[in-house]
Amino acid sequence: MKKILYILLSFFIVLCLSAEDEPSIVLPEVEIDIQDQKKIEIELRLDDLELPEIEIESQLELELTEKIKVDLEETLPASIDTPEQTKAVDAIIQFGYGLNNSLLADFSIFVKEFNPKIRVHYLRQAQQTYWIDQLDFKTPYSLDHLDSQILFNYKNFSLNSDLGYFGKSYSLQNQSVYPDFTKRTINLDLNPNLKFKFQNDLGLHVKNSFLFTDLSNSDNTAKRFDFDYLLDTDITYNQVFLKNLYFDAHLGYEFKYFQSELELTDHITNQFFYNNIKAGVGISAILKEAFYLKLATDFEGLFKGTEFHWYILPFGKFAYNYLEYFHCYLEGGGSLIEKPEQEWFENNDYVIVPAELLPGYHWYAKTGIKGVVPGWFTAFTDLEFAYNYQGHEWDLVSDQENLYTLKQDNSMELNLTMGAEFSFKEYIKLTASWMHCFLDYSYFDPRETITTSIIFGVPKIGLFFNVDFLAKLVRSQLDGDDAGNIYLMNAGIDWNYQERFGLGIEFTNILYFQRHQSMPGYDDPGFSFLAYIKIGF
Repeated sequence: MKKILYILLSFFIVLCLSAEDEPSIVLPEVEIDIQDQKKIEIELRLDDLELPEIEIESQLELELTEKIKVDLEETLPASIDTPEQTKAVDAIIQFGYGLNNSLLADFSIFVKEFNPKIRVHYLRQAQQTYWIDQLDFKTPYSLDHLDSQILFNYKNFSLNSDLGYFGKSYSLQNQSVYPDFTKRTINLDLNPNLKFKFQNDLGLHVKNSFLFTDLSNSDNTAKRFDFDYLLDTDITYNQVFLKNLYFDAHLGYEFKYFQSELELTDHITNQFFYNNIKAGVGISAILKEAFYLKLATDFEGLFKGTEFHWYILPFGKFAYNYLEYFHCYLEGGGSLIEKPEQEWFENNDYVIVPAELLPGYHWYAKTGIKGVVPGWFTAFTDLEFAYNYQGHEWDLVSDQENLYTLKQDNSMELNLTMGAEFSFKEYIKLTASWMHCFLDYSYFDPRETITTSIIFGVPKIGLFFNVDFLAKLVRSQLDGDDAGNIYLMNAGIDWNYQERFGLGIEFTNILYFQRHQSMPGYDDPGFSFLAYIKIGF
């Protein structure tokens, strides 16, 4: 009997010891999945381990590319909830037509169950804008955008490659010696990554970008051709120590070549070479699962021909997070005001890439707090003070060409941003933000920005409505004159039937039946609408 009691007592002690919880931090598993988005990040970035922050977009794009976003994973919830139903290949086609001869064709295909995984997306849109008060005023516009990505995985090795083409042509509205502006970009990115057993990984990023600008009049008495090539390489190393201490380092090289051929009163040829050496280290830690600390510094040495410029960029951040309910942070340091590259060139119209522009310094201190009622309400505020040394400001290339470029200038900023978000399941989502610039702000940019959006619908039948509004108040032109306020309102209706068929309509610029100007001298489109159909396979 005593032996039985001893055995039971020993068994009880073992159970008690095994039930004790030991504090630990579990690192999130990094999963790589092909989705319908512009860029796929496959590197383990330490920034992803930072405490969450809320950002509300303060710009509403007028282009059709941004108005209708097709995410195949969101249109196929049944396949996500039941993985056994996931098909090896998915495709979706979207076609739309609307006012001003607006045409939209959007095609996406996903090969997800094979190695390598493949995603191909092609967008074609065209528009011939005319105005309510001036029916003969037309400004032709067309865009082609092809983006293809391949992701290959073998054990601890992964390779992500991205090949893209972007072409855009639009009228210069008789405001320049050139009738039309045509720009093209080609990019080829390679991102091999190797993970090791000791919570570390080694990655290589290689990016090639080709930028082309073509402008000429009918008799070729005025013409411009610009070619810009960028090679950007970066080797990154990440290491995790003691499950809560993170170290990262990177070393890279950047080469840029620019050539411009200009024919106006004289024939002018310009060529520039840039060589840039980059290096940086950083260390961060999560303390007691609530405090976050990061310290880092970067160095860049830039050779522009025979000139040499160097930059040291320190960074520090301290944050506190109380579960899901409260977050606050304080950060500061220096960052580089980069030379305009591919994304800047694609997203800004009526602009020429400035060849001789050097990077500038952005010295800043920033703080903010955020409060959350999980699943219902979020509110945040951010305050930033910054000094831009040799920052970028808008300028004109010449009066004849009437195209915009950038120049360097010093400025001081003090910006306050406040925002809130309310949501109730999938039925309604309300967001609002307000930003005010107390000190300097760029030409054409507003001193005050107000953004609101409403999304509401009935998920069971796949019907959703959306309305968004943007106000840009107090803007100035290059000569200091008032550039006028802008009030933009968009709305849309989207209906999906059994996740494979959908209809919708988008209304753009509802408040402006008359034309207005985001960039002085060039009119933006007025009111328009576009109806579309979506079919999934």
